[in-house]
Amino acid sequence: MGAPYYGEPPLNSAGRVYVFYGGLTSSSTPDVVMQGRARFDRFGDALAVCGDVNADGFGDLIVGASSSSAGGQYAG
Repeated sequence: MGAPYYGEPPLNSAGRVYVFYGGLTSSSTPDVVMQGRARFDRFGDALAVCGDVNADGFGDLIVGASSSSAGGQYAG
């Protein structure tokens, strides 16, 4: 589940992703929580389940951060 506008000062809109593995019983507690690194990254604004990209035997999740400036201003 993506929450791209999550963040409190100074990390306004850094974003978060909550991963739930699922199973026989449901839970409201995520198994994994990942967070954007900088203000306005909008980490989690796009999510894609894409199979086993890195050939480690597990399905992978690709997360978008459209406003991240890590590769240049708002490079995404």
